[in-house]
Amino acid sequence: VSPGSRPGTYRALLEARTLGVAAWVTSDRVQRYESLMEAGPDGRLRSLSYESRIIKGPEGKRKDRGKRYLFDHGKGQVSYARPRDGVPGAATVLPIQGTPPADILTAFFNFQAGVYGPLTPGKTYRILALAKKGVGWIDAEVLPGERWPEKEFFPKNGTLVKVQVDPEVFETKDGILYIWFDPALRPERGIVENVIGLGSIYGNERPLTAPTTNNP
Repeated sequence: VSPGSRPGTYRALLEARTLGVAAWVTSDRVQRYESLMEAGPDGRLRSLSYESRIIKGPEGKRKDRGKRYLFDHGKGQVSYARPRDGVPGAATVLPIQGTPPADILTAFFNFQAGVYGPLTPGKTYRILALAKKGVGWIDAEVLPGERWPEKEFFPKNGTLVKVQVDPEVFETKDGILYIWFDPALRPERGIVENVIGLGSIYGNERPLTAPTTNNP
């Protein structure tokens, strides 16, 4: 996370790329997700823009397709387009009623900060979010120890969250992912299951730093 171009805004970036033999098989595929957010009137982060892209192909023939959302909270609407290879695409304007939906990155930082409630084992949190048809839900369940999947990838301490998102978010078959937080609630490991054309993707990264707002 880094400061945005305007005071009080933050930019979050998540990028995954194939390496080695997998890179050759998938034409050097890169999946990139970027969100610009700000602290809203209620103190929680809200999306200003969100873009997802899949880039692949040999040098000189790279294909670039994605989705872009632009939020206008003053007018209560969000515009949605599918750019492809530099062509922005026609925009569809969707109304926002009540609490605005969050993109996956904005929702993640709000969840980590306890905006939707403390992370309690056995509890499921339903989060209003962007989806294929405009508005949908993210379901995040803090798994009790006896329900952790049999994966050596996750340490036995900390907190493990199973997340169900719209399958279109990460181009998966079922939209299931797991995020492991260390005892200080810093996210360090994750698995996105059944990515189309790739299988399950494992991520092991240094902890992300959540944006600091004046109204946590």
